[in-house]
Parts: sequence; structure tokens; C-alpha cells
Amino acid sequence: KVMQAVVTTTTKDAPMKEVGRSIFSLCLSGIPVVDGTKIIGIVTEKDILLIFLLPWLTHCCSCNRIMLWICYE
Repeated sequence: KVMQAVVTTTTKDAPMKEVGRSIFSLCLSGIPVVDGTKIIGIVTEKDILLIFLLPWLTHCCSCNRIMLWICYE
């Protein structure tokens, strides 16, 4: 799908967990953030992934890449 008749939106006060759930359950690449009828931003799949994966991301000094760090204890 490229466009929809009814657009899914969110507000600036919406919890990111809910926004992420909407993006992935509805297979959207992003959701516009609105204040009333005015669009004030957009939250994308990448934004959600970075927010929730950031605690596990680390920088690899030898290859200069961002890597997922998982601790096996």
C-alpha cells in the first residue's frame, strides 16, 4: 500500500511503546505527529528501533560500525 484514505496519526504526548505498536502492527513506515489538525512531525520505524535498541547498541572501534551488544550471563 502506498496511500490510505484514513491516515493513522499520533500526538506528541503518546507513549512511544504505543506508537511503535501501531507502526509495526499496521505495517507502516511512519506515523505523522499532529497537534489538532497541524502536522508537527513524524515518527518512523527507524526512530522506534533506535529508541528501543539504543541501550544495546555499541560502537566497534576496529571497524567503525554500530553493533548490537547482547550480554550472555
